Amino acid sequence: MSDKATKETGNLKKILLACPPFHHPTLSSIAVTSMATWLREQGVDCEEAFFHLELMRIVGQEVYYNSVERRKGNVAELLFAEAIHGNVSPAYAAQLTDFFGDRKQRDAITAEFGEQCLQRILLFGAEIVGFTTSYNQMMASLFLSQLVKKYTDARVVLGGTQCSDAMGAALLKAYPHVDYVVSGYGEAPLLKLCQGNFPKEGLIQAATPPEFQNASLPDYRHFRREAEEYGLNPEKEINIQYQSSRGCWWGEKKHCTFCGLHRSHLLYEAKTTDRVIEEIRTLFERYGQTIMTTDAVLSLTHLRNAIPKLGTFEQRPWLFYELKVNLTEGDVMALAKAKVIVQMGIESLSTRLLKMMNKGATAIRVIAALKWSREHHLIGKWNLLYKIPQEKVADYREQIDIMKKIPHLPPPRILGPIHIDRFSPYFDNYKDYGWTAIHPAPEYREAHPHVDEQTLEDLAYHFEGEGNNREDGYFDDLQAAFDEWHTRHDRGDGLFLNPIQGLVRIENDKETVISLDEEEAKIIGATHEIIPIKNLIDQIGCSEDTITRMASSDLLFVENKRVVNLTVRTELPN
Repeated sequence: MSDKATKETGNLKKILLACPPFHHPTLSSIAVTSMATWLREQGVDCEEAFFHLELMRIVGQEVYYNSVERRKGNVAELLFAEAIHGNVSPAYAAQLTDFFGDRKQRDAITAEFGEQCLQRILLFGAEIVGFTTSYNQMMASLFLSQLVKKYTDARVVLGGTQCSDAMGAALLKAYPHVDYVVSGYGEAPLLKLCQGNFPKEGLIQAATPPEFQNASLPDYRHFRREAEEYGLNPEKEINIQYQSSRGCWWGEKKHCTFCGLHRSHLLYEAKTTDRVIEEIRTLFERYGQTIMTTDAVLSLTHLRNAIPKLGTFEQRPWLFYELKVNLTEGDVMALAKAKVIVQMGIESLSTRLLKMMNKGATAIRVIAALKWSREHHLIGKWNLLYKIPQEKVADYREQIDIMKKIPHLPPPRILGPIHIDRFSPYFDNYKDYGWTAIHPAPEYREAHPHVDEQTLEDLAYHFEGEGNNREDGYFDDLQAAFDEWHTRHDRGDGLFLNPIQGLVRIENDKETVISLDEEEAKIIGATHEIIPIKNLIDQIGCSEDTITRMASSDLLFVENKRVVNLTVRTELPN
């Protein structure tokens, strides 16, 4: 049927929305599923295809899981760059060999992958094929797009994080087989394409977000069925995604310096408390699985209202949220009761570096949150960053000293360098942070060997900086302290306040009971939460000298005339 006939009769074109590698195999794609759910409501014949699971089937779960790990994802993407362009440099070819085998094996992988995905597209009879490009999915999308254009008459449209602004225009310039790129929100543009309204310009700007408050819940039946067909256990290996807010309420005020969230996507909007409770309960009743929220940061309203209510249900799912670390003990208790796994926006144990990154947190607040998390069994993950602009060696010496005092508190999951991502303050104002120049991460040249330097720069999302006023000479000690923290934590070292044994310090399986006099015991009792030293002295009549002495004995942490004790009120570790 011609485009003109489509417009006149109102017939809608069939669209297949695909989630390519290297999306995580256990995660639904909220982008694909939400858009597919909405398009079907508009009467569009829409198919979902989770092609990342097809690659997992071909290479095996262990290989695929290893390749999707965030720090390796850019390199793994070169599997498809090699298939598109012919070769990558020997250094990257060696890394691909470590991932996927030698060149003959890699060619066999991409050939089978391409054939299986193409057959799926042909079987459905797609007239439009859309690819999401978040999470290291660009090169697989471009590889499959070439096959679609070679063997079908379907139009190809790309959308997602890596299609925003200059990146979208550069994609069309570098890969003319791509028909359309959506910069922004894809719902309205995709519906127009399905209606046969094909614009002359390939770059479709869609800055207006779709309706959020009353949008239908994503229908995950298609993903669940496909994941099970690929051998994943729906009870243990599949997580579905949910969005209770979009944007970032903190980023609207102060954009964290390393955060690459697009400026227009910082605008914050949260669903009502009642709606969040209703939707999470509905998703749990439908699918019975862990719910991973895609919120950039947990709403304070949801934290104080929705989370406690969710914790009252006898049967409840595990939830995942990212949140700011400025928590009260009550917040931690509510999160733990509601079975929320949290990604804490900690990033550093240095108040000075936290301020440099616009985190709006302090070291003492971080320590208190970690302490309460250990006590109330809140599962929390966090990362420790280094190579931060304006850093000093003293910032890391200070952190190493803190690490030695708190082996009983949850250690960071990853020790990693700061990155420069497009749209972040580091990217927009790199000279203000001490870099003399920035350039795309080296994987981009491997991925796009045919483009000029300006186009390459426009295609890139991850960058590296030249020159910086950072100091050197701390990393080996920092890495050693990071490793030691994990070792000691796993061994059960630390400072514990037990109702029977009293205050006990454990070191290398040796327990030492710490005797406290009356004044010291009162101080420990009054510093479970952060308290100004002046208030503490007024409250219990203790001396500042005693506070100083207890801090030097690693019983208290003092910062900016405030204090919290370092004990964890719990049973002693086995």
